Amino acid sequence: MELSYQGKLDFFSELLTSSHTIYYWCYNAEMELLSSSCPDPSVYEALFALGGCRSYLTRYIQKERKPLILSDPVGMMWIVSFEITQEQITRIHMIGPVFIADISVKTFEKKLFQGDYSVKTKNSFMRILHSVPVISVTTYFQYGQMLHFTVTGEKIPTGAFQFQNPLTPDYAKNDSLPFQVRTISESHGTWAAEQELVRRIEDGNLNYQDAFDKVAITGSSGNFNLGDPLRQAKDYVLSFIILASRAAMRAGLSPELSYTLSDFYIQSVENAQLIPEIQEIGHTMYRDYITRVHDLKISSAKSRQVQECMNYIQLHTREEISIQDIAAQFGYTEYYFSKKFKKETGMSMKEYIKQSRISHAKLLLKSTDEPIQTISENLQFCSQSYFAETFRKYTGMSPGTYRLSSRAEE
Repeated sequence: MELSYQGKLDFFSELLTSSHTIYYWCYNAEMELLSSSCPDPSVYEALFALGGCRSYLTRYIQKERKPLILSDPVGMMWIVSFEITQEQITRIHMIGPVFIADISVKTFEKKLFQGDYSVKTKNSFMRILHSVPVISVTTYFQYGQMLHFTVTGEKIPTGAFQFQNPLTPDYAKNDSLPFQVRTISESHGTWAAEQELVRRIEDGNLNYQDAFDKVAITGSSGNFNLGDPLRQAKDYVLSFIILASRAAMRAGLSPELSYTLSDFYIQSVENAQLIPEIQEIGHTMYRDYITRVHDLKISSAKSRQVQECMNYIQLHTREEISIQDIAAQFGYTEYYFSKKFKKETGMSMKEYIKQSRISHAKLLLKSTDEPIQTISENLQFCSQSYFAETFRKYTGMSPGTYRLSSRAEE
């Protein structure tokens, strides 16, 4: 027996609850609720309105007929499909809410409860948090395709859905909304600033501070890991490390050196416990890559052998380095290769090794809490006093003073 149109909708509504508790909603063209499988629709509708989704949908249906995916600022999502008669919307069919990523109670409260809400309202919202299913985006898209087919009889790809955050610039100007939102122009500006930072690495352009100031290394790329701001900051800087590493390699930095640097910075980020610390690592990483590319470009007159020697020294500052062994790798005697190195770089290999180790020490002092004695030993200095003497020679201050001054600037 073939099901009626309403019978198909009822069957689909029941089907949604077979593996997840996802509710079905039906509105008329004036956004009046006609029916819902939700046992407590009033609270969910209040949340739907609070996130700006209801206002956005009301405006959307004045111009559009395409199926829609809505996402509010805390990550709740709804899928909407339209019943159309003679080119006019007669019914609005919706499923949701769901999360496609886990979100902590703490973050939910921070984002939603900045307004003056009663204890009863807060408790209702928190009850929703614990009941909203978390499913994969693929599964949710499939449910959306099923909804659209049930409503219209049309089979569509996932790409047919419009995807909108309801807080467009017009809504972002509404001071009554309890969310800090980013406008389309701000998102574009972040992307443009990031591209400019990448370009300056490839150019080895040391005048980067103006571009760096335009992008915040604190997760401004999007609302991933909503439940953990520290994790979000880490993820953003980790992605930026990868971008910087690839840009440096495109500019000519050896892959071995670039990957070694990125591994070091990735580990530093993962070990960090504070967002300002993560920011500082991101800044140090960027300055490190851009300086290396700059030095590479101005030293283009160096031979391949000398450049590879410099890369080797930078990669092995924590190990004993034998000038004789390095020279032998390129088929030269220690005497000849030492002269060649000094002629092309303006300094002896021993001096370059010490300079590279001090550069590494500065990085460790600034971005880690390793004891100075440990840094001295790991960088192959024979004693802490000799390390301090060498460090002062290159920087004009002691290791301890450098650590304090660099952190005071953060």
